[in-house]
Amino acid sequence: MNMVSVEIKKVDIESFKNICNLGGFPGLSFLQTYNWADIQEGYGNNCSFFIFKSSDNIIGFTVAIKITAFKFFKYYYLPRGPFFKNGLSQDIKNDIVMEMAKKFDADFLRIEPVSFDFEGGKRFCKTRDIQPAKTSFLNLKDDLELIFGKMKSKTRYNIRLAEKKGVKILESTDKDLAFNNFIKLIKVTSKRDSFSIHKDDYYGNLINYNNGFIRVFEAYYNGEVLASGIFSFSGDCVSYLHGASDNKYRNVMAPYLLHSKVIKIAKEEGFSFYDFYGVDNLKWPGVSRFKQGFGGEELAYPGTYDFKINIFKYFVYSFLRKLNSFKSKFL
Repeated sequence: MNMVSVEIKKVDIESFKNICNLGGFPGLSFLQTYNWADIQEGYGNNCSFFIFKSSDNIIGFTVAIKITAFKFFKYYYLPRGPFFKNGLSQDIKNDIVMEMAKKFDADFLRIEPVSFDFEGGKRFCKTRDIQPAKTSFLNLKDDLELIFGKMKSKTRYNIRLAEKKGVKILESTDKDLAFNNFIKLIKVTSKRDSFSIHKDDYYGNLINYNNGFIRVFEAYYNGEVLASGIFSFSGDCVSYLHGASDNKYRNVMAPYLLHSKVIKIAKEEGFSFYDFYGVDNLKWPGVSRFKQGFGGEELAYPGTYDFKINIFKYFVYSFLRKLNSFKSKFL
């Protein structure tokens, strides 16, 4: 590839926002939007924005989040990025990443390509996944009858049961109440299903993001909130980010109706896909079975790669990371 033909330019968030608002980027993850960068800034993370142009046409872009590891190593994390328009060869994508790395004052880049990989490159190294390696999508361009017809019979039965029992699904407009309800439920859920959760302010920062990008829906029964879900409405996709449910009244199947309602809302509002965001029958068997019951098409991502800028420092970082993992596992 002749890199002279491709301009890699760092831009400010307003310029990046204008580019994203142009639309026409099918398959773009919510993680590669200015909204998600704005949320990351709310956590105190520093974000950079790059665009890739060829003949004055934008062929890709990326959000890059600056991370410090072990107080000594600096790297940039590109969640579900960099993003490229369809039609570019893998060689071109690889070269763009390598050229982009020259613009960073960092020891390495951590990237998560959506539809290509970097196996074989000396500076590319496969590493542990950060985002889920596999997800399940519903195609909302299908008729609702077809969408629900593809669901497992037990899932359809549970949706009808929740409706019959009188479960109500409402979009939360009270941010404080939504936060309190979700924190209460996520602690119950994590204890029941044995998984770790983020700190309270992580969920609070999401729920309080106030421009329609993040929306919270809740399931009510007998005046109580039984289930809550945090969703991203972005581009052509609605993504299920976090969910929680109570141990009470589990027989009324509130989470099933909650997703059924949000699926219908997403289709009514013109979104093309509904992303359950993360299935893994080994790591999350119960949650994965629940999501798979909605009949979505599964998609596996290539994985997470590190591009080594400073090879020696990356070697030391990798050693410390393995040592830290060993200690946490056995000590």
